[in-house]
Amino acid sequence: MGTARSAAVTFASVVAILLVMQFAFEGEVTLRSALVAAAVGLLSVAVGPLWEKWRSNRR
Repeated sequence: MGTARSAAVTFASVVAILLVMQFAFEGEVTLRSALVAAAVGLLSVAVGPLWEKWRSNRR
């Protein structure tokens, strides 16, 4: 359950940061920007374990 919780926290954090930045600069959040933020969040969840594996192999 730890891995799933970590993935959920990573996803939510990335999406929240991107949407806050979008709102700060544009003054609005559109459906398109929300979908882009969700896609980037999913990408970050997918890349995280690969990054950790690569880092541990370099040691």
